[in-house]
Amino acid sequence: MEAVASTGGQIMPPVMGAAAFVMAEFLGLPYITIAKHAAIPALLYYLALYFAIHFEAQRTGLRGLPREELPSLRTVVVDKGHLFVPVFIIVYLMLVGYTAPMAALWGTLAAALSTWVGRLGWLYLLVLLVEFILPGNIMVVLGLGWLVLAAIRLATPQGRAGLKPLLTKLFPDALEDGARNTLAVAAACACAGIVIGVIALTGAGLQFTSLVLAAAKESLIPALTLTMIAGIILGMGMPTTPAYIVQAALLIPALIKLGVLPIAAHMFVFYFAIISAITPPVAMAVYAAAGIGKTNLWATGLAAMRLGATGFIVPFMFVYGTSLLFVGSWLEVITTIISSCLGVVCLSAALHGWLTKPTVWWERVLLGIAAFLLIKPGLLTDVLGLVLLGMVVASQKFLDIVRPPIEAKGMAEARGSAVELDAARVERAKQEG
Repeated sequence: MEAVASTGGQIMPPVMGAAAFVMAEFLGLPYITIAKHAAIPALLYYLALYFAIHFEAQRTGLRGLPREELPSLRTVVVDKGHLFVPVFIIVYLMLVGYTAPMAALWGTLAAALSTWVGRLGWLYLLVLLVEFILPGNIMVVLGLGWLVLAAIRLATPQGRAGLKPLLTKLFPDALEDGARNTLAVAAACACAGIVIGVIALTGAGLQFTSLVLAAAKESLIPALTLTMIAGIILGMGMPTTPAYIVQAALLIPALIKLGVLPIAAHMFVFYFAIISAITPPVAMAVYAAAGIGKTNLWATGLAAMRLGATGFIVPFMFVYGTSLLFVGSWLEVITTIISSCLGVVCLSAALHGWLTKPTVWWERVLLGIAAFLLIKPGLLTDVLGLVLLGMVVASQKFLDIVRPPIEAKGMAEARGSAVELDAARVERAKQEG
């Protein structure tokens, strides 16, 4: 679950993965426009993940922590909510037209200062509100706002005591870690640049485009399938950004020649470069999750693919239904959102064997068919999908049939390994005690 949720962070606005900023440069569009186009597909991804987790929990009897063990939401927001201030600053600066590097610079400074000023960081939202109501020189306003908060913080003993560790330890260490983490991505991007240079000089890009068009025989589905496979394979061996850059040179021109909108073609490639992180055999996010949880790699990988199944379908959805990218009339956008949301819920129910109660095999089949009908744009397919969904809902409500729970093998193995690990830890603690 964590691997799938974390992987989707790169496609979720307002702060998407680094490749989204590269996409903005390729398309000549502001980053905020890219974020707008990505909003609905990202919401569908997380909506499907939410229901997949919900259905799996219902089917296996999993329950959350008792309410008395949960921290108070009010306490968490008051104590730690100021840490969201840097995100608000980044989003606001990009909304008003500043470049991504400038927004990132101010966000970095805000993150460092927010950890020092603590709850006073909430007051900075007033600064943003004033700037929004009475627009002026935003850089001056942001700077003065932090100076005022810093002066207030310095007036307290705790503030003066916390300043030295921030300047001598925390901030330098953060810069060093950032530089170290950048090296791998920078090296990969440099290699991708060399590849693109060779492609441009030799004309291999045009030849590859012709090859894809010939293999697809002027049909979009084979071309999209080839692009998906290439994106997953490249994403297995490279970080998202260089994988996207290489595909932008090789594969996107072929999709555009087949009539795909440029933004849809770029988003399609972008998605599969990211989804490769949860696609076995080389699924880096799954490797990390399996290592932390001490679970079987293949069981965890298959469970991740089932939880993130919508991520493999959403790109096809917005290629054929560009209203998911906010392209088209508002009526088209709204109807597509509603039908797509119902479709991904049906898909999650079909994959996990639960809707309002355990599903029998023919209900899962109907839910799967309903999912693809609702996902495909069109009034007729939407009506047929709703009819099938209604049949399953009526079956679950009115038919008195035997409904044995269907245990998902991959989930069971992953869950069993975690239980065994917890038991081993308890036993070791008893021995040490």
